[in-house]
Amino acid sequence: MGAKREDRVQKDGIRQRGKTSWQVRIPRGLDEHGRPRKDEYTVRGTREDAEAFRMTKLLELHQHTYVDPTQLTVSAFLDSWLQHCEARKLSPSTIRGYRGIVSRYISPVVGKTRLQRLTTGDVQRMYDKASMSGRARGDGDGLSNRTVFHIHRVLSTALNYAVDLQYAQTNVARSARPPKPEDREMAVFDVDEVEKALTALETWPDKRLRAIVLVATFTGLRRGELLGLRWQDVDLEHGTVTVCQAAQYVKGQGVIFRQPKTNKSRRTISLPATAVEALKAHAAAQADEMDVVGEGYTDQGLVFANADGSPMRPDALSQAWCRFRVKQSLKVRLHGLRHTHATLMLKANVPLKVVSKRLGHSTAKLTLDTYMHVLEDMDAAAAESFEGLFAEQGHDDR
Repeated sequence: MGAKREDRVQKDGIRQRGKTSWQVRIPRGLDEHGRPRKDEYTVRGTREDAEAFRMTKLLELHQHTYVDPTQLTVSAFLDSWLQHCEARKLSPSTIRGYRGIVSRYISPVVGKTRLQRLTTGDVQRMYDKASMSGRARGDGDGLSNRTVFHIHRVLSTALNYAVDLQYAQTNVARSARPPKPEDREMAVFDVDEVEKALTALETWPDKRLRAIVLVATFTGLRRGELLGLRWQDVDLEHGTVTVCQAAQYVKGQGVIFRQPKTNKSRRTISLPATAVEALKAHAAAQADEMDVVGEGYTDQGLVFANADGSPMRPDALSQAWCRFRVKQSLKVRLHGLRHTHATLMLKANVPLKVVSKRLGHSTAKLTLDTYMHVLEDMDAAAAESFEGLFAEQGHDDR
């Protein structure tokens, strides 16, 4: 009985290695010496999982899409991984960022290495060279710790996919040690600076910019969320906005609109009265633009659009704000308006969970990690307030 069982296991190309581990053999014909060729994989799970994996590989052989894992280079694998990312319909900007990291920093250094021969040492040397020289050929200054850490995240994510496909046994990047990203605090406005900026924007030629800046500062919406906002998402009577989509620019397609990344990003938040009044004034100004442009106005229901109603490119908004802040000698970037909103709320003792919800963060921990420096700055004031409680009590006792 045991011999028959072993024959059956060997015949169908599957052999049990452990309780939940299976060796799967894929026949590859004959080599140059006339001997049978085969690729071996380790599949973890049930026997049914191993059988399904083997059938998938046999189908790839039949369709001439099978990849020989022993010959696959890192560069070729990363190309297929990027195609997989596109098939998963990841954000175009995310894929563009991945491609930039791969083409500039990873493929020039280890791209020709066979994937199965890539070692942790190879990866570590790549990180070290990037930190020292910044480029594959050794010219230029070193990259920032944050950039090198991002290279690590991209490569490690890709190698996880390689392990899933059984192209590699382990993710060798996981054991490498990229430099720790620098703590980077973005410049933000205080209350007086917000008021000064908004006052200066009253006489700025582009009247739309003041409304955008005010809403960004008073809601903490991201750039794409601002430009994806539609009037149907705004309830001026109850003072709320609902984030349902975000604008992105894709080369060859123009401005497109995508659903929020997570359920937490899709959110309804309350508007302060100042923002409600600003949006009412902006709606009236937009109606006047419609009358001036006439039939050439392409109304897409967007709150913030170009003068003809067409979607505004995110980078065009950033450039418009840059022109203003340079003219006014301001250090706060456009994304800094979002950080301004969060910082001022925290300093006003708004609960962290409420701040996290308004920002659309996936977890309150992300908010805490991002704004820990704000909370640390508030610690001294909290100690003084606590001390004041006892001073008041002592005065009352007298």
